[in-house]
Amino acid sequence: MYKIFTRSHKKNRGMASILGTIIFIGILFSAIIPMTLVMKQADNVYTINIHEREAADEDRADEALLVYAWPNEPDNGLLNINLRNTGIIEVEVIRIWVKDKPYNMSRTVNPSKTDQFTLSDLPTTPGEYEVRVLTSRGNVFQQSDNSLYYTNGVWSTPDFGITVYITNNQGRYQIQVDCLEESCPYYQEWETGFTEHIDVIKTFYVDSYLHTYRVKVYKRFGSVWTNIIEGDGYIDVTFNWPIDPPLEYVYVNGGT
Repeated sequence: MYKIFTRSHKKNRGMASILGTIIFIGILFSAIIPMTLVMKQADNVYTINIHEREAADEDRADEALLVYAWPNEPDNGLLNINLRNTGIIEVEVIRIWVKDKPYNMSRTVNPSKTDQFTLSDLPTTPGEYEVRVLTSRGNVFQQSDNSLYYTNGVWSTPDFGITVYITNNQGRYQIQVDCLEESCPYYQEWETGFTEHIDVIKTFYVDSYLHTYRVKVYKRFGSVWTNIIEGDGYIDVTFNWPIDPPLEYVYVNGGT
């Protein structure tokens, strides 16, 4: 009887060990599985946040805004602001600085569109002024043309210019700008020093906004310069200042 009791006791101890091991494994899995699910959910949230940040960064990089500012009238204390969206997404402007003075606002400019408005209550400290724009995505765009000046109660813009914008995949270009009036002996010529693989943008500052200027654009094919402006082979530019900005744009298709 003593030996039988001993064997039964060992058997019970073996069963208890197995049962304890099973219970331990069950407890271990019941702890690991929720922990794994929580970690996986955290990884998913982190991945989503990364994608959202990457998308926000891409949108921010896609913003493109040209900013122009010029006096509404030299002495009426008003400033014309022109915002031209040259990007592929809409841009929301939330603040504008004229020098160090902020103007809070909310203005949305759609792609390929222009928003123009007037600012008042301007600072009146004599000197040079620069206009900057802040977008809702955090981009800051500075004034595209030259700065403004305020002297003796009068606003002025120092330069008038013609910006030639050639949409280009590949090419070498020559641009000529001259004045049509005999009283305006203005002529400038410029060419790319090598083959460009991006859009070509060149600004020509002119002597006066009162004249008419003629723009011609040539593209090099082999050793021959060929005029690529359709129609008459030139584009005439006149300034409508102060209604329009002191910088006029000429767009030319450079082809392939």
